[in-house]
Amino acid sequence: MRVTPRGASWLLFCLLISGCLSSQQRTLNRLIEEDGGSPGIAVVEPVVLPPHGEQAYVLLYPTGVHASRVQVVAFHQGKPTVLFAGGSSTPDTDFRIEQEVPTIILEQSDYKPDYVTGKRSREFYAWNGATFTHTRTEPVPQCEKDGYVMDCS
Repeated sequence: MRVTPRGASWLLFCLLISGCLSSQQRTLNRLIEEDGGSPGIAVVEPVVLPPHGEQAYVLLYPTGVHASRVQVVAFHQGKPTVLFAGGSSTPDTDFRIEQEVPTIILEQSDYKPDYVTGKRSREFYAWNGATFTHTRTEPVPQCEKDGYVMDCS
């Protein structure tokens, strides 16, 4: 997974410093586990969603050797609301701010003829003020060097 936590390790900080888990943190851990991930290797990144400044959490985690998942969760009156859930058929699931818009990027492989040499694409999901919607899909440029196929972007 390629992520830039930007100081989003509040969960790890809480665990290491105080040994506590808030109700929200326990809920986020449960959501990760229920989706096949491990909270111990997940990235939990707080994000403020425009236009109303809604606080949410982006959960990024691997779910196998060649797969990863992302969930965006907000809490309304103490109850979790999953605003987005999706996955990649590669380890490359990403979250970033593009032109001031929270954006999720899922990388997919067509596995033809196999995982390593299959064509890859990136699906972009941008926050529209209410939900994350698919905005575009781009091919991942691939190069071959020394007999290996790799991302050359």
